[in-house]
Amino acid sequence: MQLCFRAEAPQIVKPAVIFHGKPFIDAAGNIQPRIPLRKRLAERKQYHPDVDVYWDVKAYAGSAVCDAWLEDFDKQTKRANKKRILGLDHWSPQDNDDYHENASGRGIKLNYTPEDTTHLTAVTDDGPGNEIKKRVVKMYKADLEKSPERLDQWKNGKVSASERRILFTHWLAKAWKDYTTNCQAQITKAFKRCGQYNDMEGRENHLVKVQGVPGYEVPAKDSARVVDPLKAQKKKKQKSSA
Repeated sequence: MQLCFRAEAPQIVKPAVIFHGKPFIDAAGNIQPRIPLRKRLAERKQYHPDVDVYWDVKAYAGSAVCDAWLEDFDKQTKRANKKRILGLDHWSPQDNDDYHENASGRGIKLNYTPEDTTHLTAVTDDGPGNEIKKRVVKMYKADLEKSPERLDQWKNGKVSASERRILFTHWLAKAWKDYTTNCQAQITKAFKRCGQYNDMEGRENHLVKVQGVPGYEVPAKDSARVVDPLKAQKKKKQKSSA
């Protein structure tokens, strides 16, 4: 799953999933991760429309998938926000010069968590991502338990890969809608625990909680403001000329 939460409602970025399968390659040799090599048109029509689907031979968020996701993120958010900050970890396909340039060209500022701390400081890993997973698992179990016949179908491999993919998009869409509609306060708290949506003057420093470091305290903000020396010099010249 590829999940992107927003600190405030409404949640405007669709949840996404990367399925195992070869993506289509166009005449110019470009990988098109939204389209599988085998077109699967009948199957794809049954995917839930509120879930973005990508394809990769290893069900892996490689460069083609990350670039396509950034393009979709741009389309889904640019009408709602003039200034957009996207929080990411240092996964190499989304932390390189080409990706930085792509994001900058779209007016998206990238904000990376400190290296090797995703499990400690990323919003999705702080709880919201797990809440989505729990809901999906609950729906999967409910499907298993519909009837003894249905359970046998799962056990004996009679639920095809195609049906599983279709089901997953619907479970993910329902899980996303349920959690983001009813638990926005939890999402906002996760942002504040990770220091991603806090008062700039430090009045919410006490809300920052680093997992596994119970005594952590955010350093106090320096009393003296840092002034850009070039701006300070410009102001001096303006005063002297006046």
